Amino acid sequence: QLPHTADWLRHLYAEATVAAVAAVAAIAADMAWRALTGSGAAAPTLRPAERKQQLAETERLFADKFPNVCSVTAREAHALLQHQPGSYVLVDVRNKDEQQVSMLQPGQPGAVLTQQPAVVLTQQQFEQRKEELGDKTAICYCTVGYRSGVYAQQLQQQGIQAANLSGGICAWTQEGLPLAAADDDGSPVPTNKVCSVTAREAHALLQHQPGSYVLVDVRNKDEQQVSMLQPGQPGAVLTQQPAVVLTQQQFEQRKEEL
Repeated sequence: QLPHTADWLRHLYAEATVAAVAAVAAIAADMAWRALTGSGAAAPTLRPAERKQQLAETERLFADKFPNVCSVTAREAHALLQHQPGSYVLVDVRNKDEQQVSMLQPGQPGAVLTQQPAVVLTQQQFEQRKEELGDKTAICYCTVGYRSGVYAQQLQQQGIQAANLSGGICAWTQEGLPLAAADDDGSPVPTNKVCSVTAREAHALLQHQPGSYVLVDVRNKDEQQVSMLQPGQPGAVLTQQPAVVLTQQQFEQRKEEL
């Protein structure tokens, strides 16, 4: 259930941290172009140990950024939400488009409930219900743990008990834990989908917000000499600086500057 290459690239851009790109660069390897163009070719299949290693590297990067924020693994969070649902609330800090594809489902689908399941809220809903939720601990999550780490840190500074879900929704799916999408009537429906970006969406982002993104080609030199992605439209009148396209080596050298 680990997202395919295009999904991973979108997650990394969304997490707004350049370090994460290098941390999971191996996942994007030589299949990046086919995955981004939506040609139907699957991303490379990694062994479970390799998947976990890539995710663990990203998690360590984020843990270093928020040393004072309590973090929980997907398995730990699931156990807490199962056995002590009244003590915790899940807070999804991603944007609306991502949430519409899927959100974490704290309970096991079809399980016989002996108590009220844990509440799952968007960040906006949580902000509106802070007082009502009292001393519940907010377990914050996003895609791989950066945005949720920022928000958990802010909550802690306000005196609210908060924890960051290490590895975010990617770690949750990696552990085979349940996701849900909203049905027409708002009720949760099991799903295995995670938000991704198409080639068209990536192109639009690079066209309209070029200063917010950088394309990193992690293929080998021989492949790059044949062709690389061009984020702008050939011959178009530019109103702002086009998005930067770099090799992995160039990106490593320019991390701080970017």
